[in-house]
Amino acid sequence: MKKQKTEVRTVDKYEGYSEIGEMYSSKWRKVDLLIPSNFRMLCAILSVKPDEILGDFMRMVSYAASDQGTEKQRKAAKKFFLVCRFGQPAYPEKDINAMFKELKAVKTIYNTTENMDWDDKEL
Repeated sequence: MKKQKTEVRTVDKYEGYSEIGEMYSSKWRKVDLLIPSNFRMLCAILSVKPDEILGDFMRMVSYAASDQGTEKQRKAAKKFFLVCRFGQPAYPEKDINAMFKELKAVKTIYNTTENMDWDDKEL
């Protein structure tokens, strides 16, 4: 009997992003934004900064690796995004939901591999 050659492959968790380039990487941006007075008042009363709210929403709706929200919070952010019809009619809701599923899958993979030793990422 011939011995089968076994191949060890190291998994790079960022390998799938190599073709994306800088265009879609996370970036700090300065935004000039009119914040409605009622929103500012609400933030002041609740002792929360508007940029914290917007940042949390963006991380939740995009399933960012740094997102610490619960699944219930992510679903609410996704529902808000869809109810406001962002991205529509360019993309039907079905396609946007598929995008959310892909983002969730990437987060799941990241959460699974983030604390693994490099040697344990071999297939």
